[in-house]
Amino acid sequence: MITAPRYATRRGLICIERLWMSDTGSAGARYAGAITRSPKSYMLIMHQHSKNSRFLRLLTTPGVIPSNIAFVLSLAIMLGIFFADFFTNEDIQLHILYVFPIALVVMHHDSPMLIALSMIFAVIFMSVTLTHYGLSTLSILINVVIGIAAYCAMIYFCYSARFNYLKAMNSATVDPLTELLNRRGLEPILGLEVARWKRYGEAFSLAMLDLDGFKQLNDAKGHRAGDQALKLFADILRGNIRESDTVARVGGDEFVLLMPHAKGMETSILCEKLCRDVETEMKARGFNVTVSIGCKTFDDASAVVSDVLNEADKVMYAAKKGGKNCVVYS
Repeated sequence: MITAPRYATRRGLICIERLWMSDTGSAGARYAGAITRSPKSYMLIMHQHSKNSRFLRLLTTPGVIPSNIAFVLSLAIMLGIFFADFFTNEDIQLHILYVFPIALVVMHHDSPMLIALSMIFAVIFMSVTLTHYGLSTLSILINVVIGIAAYCAMIYFCYSARFNYLKAMNSATVDPLTELLNRRGLEPILGLEVARWKRYGEAFSLAMLDLDGFKQLNDAKGHRAGDQALKLFADILRGNIRESDTVARVGGDEFVLLMPHAKGMETSILCEKLCRDVETEMKARGFNVTVSIGCKTFDDASAVVSDVLNEADKVMYAAKKGGKNCVVYS
């Protein structure tokens, strides 16, 4: 199964999905007609379209709804279909609608056991309803087989859609060499952190990291050695950060470390340890590579998203000018 790397999966999916849900898309002739009628009708249509789009995208974007909630919601929908089907005339049979709650589980849960369990519930509800109608055993059996075939087809299609979505998400937001987030994957997470900071005043720190001597390593030992150094550096980062932190590769040898709710001594300890570990591990591999780190703490609400990376970048260049292999704070 394709999933995003550790430290990126849940936050990355949620943040990118929120950006997607905020996109109004092309309005088309419907909105153009609304504008010609009146601004008020246009606003009403846009508002309704936004609410509907957000709801549908929430249901159909894999991994956005927590898996347990998706399963409980699926059972609730099944119960609703069951009671509606049970108390209607046998001429109107609703058991084909069970494909939708099953699809909900498949889109938001990767456990084969729960997916199978949801299908079993659907088959049980359908069998009870058909028995209530007084159908013959053969008719019930044929309907159940047809239902199971439809459910299996829906599971296959939804699983394929989930697989392809997560594969595309990885390709778009994850650096293939280091398996860290790339800049496109980092920006929505950083945007949400800045928004949280402005709303609640929760400070966060952003460290910009640049490898010293990386170009010389590429020139002397080739790009294969450079790739090995990048992978090693990514492993060092993963081994030192907290579960709540986000790390990304934003350039050739430039990396970003986002540390929510961190400032002062906490960031100092982490950055200084990174410097030491990088120097030690690189020397052990025969690479003359160190790291310069510029760490900026944002504890007021004056900056905007576009300035956050630039501010941290300036601090990092101060570390490069200060002799490299060091940490500069701001």
